[in-house]
Amino acid sequence: MRKRPPTTRCSITHKFEIRGRDELVEGYITVGRSEDGAPVEIFLIIAKAGETLRGIARCWGMSMSWCLQNGVPMSQIVERYKFQRFEPAGLTGNPDIEIAQSIADYVARWLEITFPSVPEIPSLPESPLPTGRIRHHGG
Repeated sequence: MRKRPPTTRCSITHKFEIRGRDELVEGYITVGRSEDGAPVEIFLIIAKAGETLRGIARCWGMSMSWCLQNGVPMSQIVERYKFQRFEPAGLTGNPDIEIAQSIADYVARWLEITFPSVPEIPSLPESPLPTGRIRHHGG
């Protein structure tokens, strides 16, 4: 069951930068919060970047929001993306995250630091697996 965020909600915005080998990437993480302070949506905006990177970041933020609203614990989201390595990577200027392995790494580690004990939405009970044999139709 999706837990939709309230119509009016508080949020926190964090500006970040990653100094890669050949470029400086700046971006913004905005986290919308529920009444109890738990993150319910994440927006990622990458400034001064190409359409592809900006689009992927925007879609990734929507995907993380969907996960949060459908009961995926923040800790699982963080663990999935923490220390992922790809460019741009480098110094950040953030004393808590001095070097980022990627944008995904930076965002995940910032979320972990900013929301260390997030109350998690109770997950739905797992649906039982079918008891019969699964038939594969070849073609």
